[in-house]
Amino acid sequence: MAPTAAESRLTLVAIFLPTLASTLLLKPVAANQDVDALSALRRGLQEYPNGELKNWDANLVDACTWSHITCDRDNNRVTRIDLNKMNLSGPLAPELGKLDRLQYLEIDHNRLTGPIPRELAGLSNLKHADFSNNNLCGPIPTTGAFQRIPRSRGIGRLNLSGPLAPELGQLDRLEYLHIYDNHFTGPIPKELVGLSNLINADFSNNNFCGPIPTSGPFKHIPRRSFANNPRLGKKC
Repeated sequence: MAPTAAESRLTLVAIFLPTLASTLLLKPVAANQDVDALSALRRGLQEYPNGELKNWDANLVDACTWSHITCDRDNNRVTRIDLNKMNLSGPLAPELGKLDRLQYLEIDHNRLTGPIPRELAGLSNLKHADFSNNNLCGPIPTTGAFQRIPRSRGIGRLNLSGPLAPELGQLDRLEYLHIYDNHFTGPIPKELVGLSNLINADFSNNNFCGPIPTSGPFKHIPRRSFANNPRLGKKC
């Protein structure tokens, strides 16, 4: 038996309402995800001296009214974080990796500590990040988002340690590599000589060893860029 007009209308309503509800709920759920991620960052940070992050209220539906946060107009999703030169200290929260609409992360010139969370490599929309002039430690991220970011990779004075990953040689758009004033060890990877777009690099004030590259882009990099590496030029 064919359904009556009333039954047809009820069927359409039954299909439409869940679809409408899921559409309306999607934005708040995603926005709350941003709030949770930024709240995790805020809990780990200490701020001096002006209490710049006091209006970061975890009870709000979205973070778009918070200071130093930029959102897109259509979805109220966080696209930019500007926390540079705020004298902040403490670690970076791994939950920042949940900010899947984030495009710009500017946190340079603070006193941040700990590693750069590996979760940030999954931020598929990230276009630029600046971690320079902090007290971060651990390896330089080279996978995921960090393969696309750099025309410039400024990570001087971060207290980073360990060897340089040969995978840095895969950053084929890299123009500037400034990793001075850290605690890097081991050789300068031979893979870096294949960086055809590299204009300038600074490896000074580290603990590198082994030969100084002289081919490829290193033909044009001055010797002073390798200064104060007591073991550089000696066998590792």
